[in-house]
Amino acid sequence: MSTAPASPTAAGLHVPVPLPAWVFASLLERWNAFAPVALPDEARRFAQECLALSAYRLSTRMVAVKEGGLRAGAVGEARYTATRFDRYWLSVIHLLADFALFAGVGVGTSVGMGQARRDPESRVSERGSEASGSGSGREA
Repeated sequence: MSTAPASPTAAGLHVPVPLPAWVFASLLERWNAFAPVALPDEARRFAQECLALSAYRLSTRMVAVKEGGLRAGAVGEARYTATRFDRYWLSVIHLLADFALFAGVGVGTSVGMGQARRDPESRVSERGSEASGSGSGREA
């Protein structure tokens, strides 16, 4: 879901795996910080409890940080599947996935990390939902 290395964070840890709870929590925080209409915090819970990383093609990239160290990020594609179909919450998730193009995911977005976009071929169906994206070289 990113075109540049993405490194979602949780509890201060930088994890180069785009787990749905961390990706969508990052997007929800950015949305609520900048959008005129806030989304409910329950979207975070839906992402954690009802989304699964169902397929991925990722590689790790090390990026130099200002402090002189390196930060690991993921580059490639990730596909998320809803384990429970709920039209409202899936529309919120798709909104956040579309917002990723503008907001980025994880840390380091101000220096080019975390570029992401939703795959235009992802869709919602009555059987479930898929949202996919890619990083570095592609976006989702």
